Amino acid sequence: MPFWVFLLFEIAFTGFWLLILLISDFSLRTTFQLTFIVFMFANGVQHLVWAGNVKKYVPGLLTAPFHIILFLTYFFQAVK
Repeated sequence: MPFWVFLLFEIAFTGFWLLILLISDFSLRTTFQLTFIVFMFANGVQHLVWAGNVKKYVPGLLTAPFHIILFLTYFFQAVK
């Protein structure tokens, strides 16, 4: 994938989630935030499994445990 495609995606992705975070009267705000947390959990688990399969460091391995911890911390508080 060309770098410009990656950069464009990252800008759009970050902009979308910033809008969700900053627009407080958005009706599906909580649903989008919970969905994002679930996706980050899946991303964290996927990076741990990927590193286990190749038996070496892979990009994202360092932050994967943080994604899982944040999921366990915030998801169950938000679902209450």
